[in-house]
Amino acid sequence: MLAALFAIILFQNPNFREAREAREATDNIAIVLNDEYRKLAQLYFPTPENGKIVSSLTPAPRTALPNQLSVLVWNVWKGQGQQNFSREFHLLSARRDLSLLQEGMADSFMLPVLRREKSQGWTMATSFYVNQGSSRTGTITGSVAAPLQALGVRSPQEEPFLVTPKTALATSYLLESGSRLLVVNIHGINFVLNSYFREHIEQLLPLLRGFKGKVLFAGDFNTWNPGRLQFLTQALHRAGFEQAVIPDDDRFLKLDHIFVKGCKIRNVSLHGWAKSSDHKPLTCDLDCR
Repeated sequence: MLAALFAIILFQNPNFREAREAREATDNIAIVLNDEYRKLAQLYFPTPENGKIVSSLTPAPRTALPNQLSVLVWNVWKGQGQQNFSREFHLLSARRDLSLLQEGMADSFMLPVLRREKSQGWTMATSFYVNQGSSRTGTITGSVAAPLQALGVRSPQEEPFLVTPKTALATSYLLESGSRLLVVNIHGINFVLNSYFREHIEQLLPLLRGFKGKVLFAGDFNTWNPGRLQFLTQALHRAGFEQAVIPDDDRFLKLDHIFVKGCKIRNVSLHGWAKSSDHKPLTCDLDCR
């Protein structure tokens, strides 16, 4: 979220306003990186090879999800809140059936925090490695049931500065009713043209439309300007999704969203009391009977 605020401040500058009009991208910034910078960035922030994006962090205890689900969606800010994060995460993830985390970390701090929540198993789609390859960051999905399949999807474009992609993690589950649920946990691409954001969403639409079952699509979409938000909501409405409406939504930037197809949305909450991340956690209940 801090990155999005930085971008908004930049775009108030008349020089940036003039540049973006010339490029026909009214709320965006794009940085062209030379080959030397790219090589240096990839040295410090390498990305996993194809086929090695997804990994199981801990196993799940069950084989099927309940038909009525409790869901957490939270950009956890790489666990930078440390001890506050440990406490808040435990309070928020307890008794959840699904936990969709963005900016999750597989490192010496967050892995033990995840493993303490033994009611859920955890699956990760790695975006890139940090700390000389000893840690990695990406999207992490927790579930009380083991996924039938798991797929990591890199964004078509890379973000500037670190020259890294964003990842979406798609996992499918058996419900106790016998039907299936697809869960797509996304961290939307940031600091790029709106057209690149649209490419990221369009990349996932065939999967979202084509799945024969119920679908949950949620995460940090980085919809920090009106063009991004309008495209996202319209595209998903056309695809048959309902958006979770957050009561008393006082967020300055509405970056995080929950979209559902085939399930009824209940009890949507925004947890402003949680202070260990720069994003407020979202929770909801889903009736997938």
